[in-house]
Amino acid sequence: MAIQFAATASVPPITADVLATYRRLHPDQDPTRLEKAVQLVREGAVERTADPRVWLVVSQSCGTSAYRVIGGQCHCPDASRRDARRCKHAASVALYQLAERVEVDLDGVSVDEPIGYVLTVEAIRWLDGEAVDLPRQCSRCHSENAILTHRDGLGARCIAGELYGDDNDAA
Repeated sequence: MAIQFAATASVPPITADVLATYRRLHPDQDPTRLEKAVQLVREGAVERTADPRVWLVVSQSCGTSAYRVIGGQCHCPDASRRDARRCKHAASVALYQLAERVEVDLDGVSVDEPIGYVLTVEAIRWLDGEAVDLPRQCSRCHSENAILTHRDGLGARCIAGELYGDDNDAA
């Protein structure tokens, strides 16, 4: 059984411009590995994780495993023998990121536009280097504070739902 990543809106296209930019940035990249990296991106085998530095790339030789590319460096067997930034997995992540950048540029989105978010007082204090004591969130719903003495870190509503079932089922 092969790993299937969740369907994303679209895989950014690897155009001639993207390839030319990648080759300019990485002139020492092996052409065979680059071709395999392009194939990985086109097959949808590259996926970002919640951590912006960490990506997952499905193995072409074993579809039931994936390699982590962290900060542009891979941990596959090929990368351990050579440069960890030049294997097909690391190259596929770099290509994906370049293709995304080209796609955003074509959409006319400016990276200099302000983001429509407001920082909380706690966020500003944290950015200033102050220690911020935030309440622990429920490990299941993440929408309420956790009860600190609960072994799984659940909030009151999730504990009640676990003990008594959902009220929605009582109809």
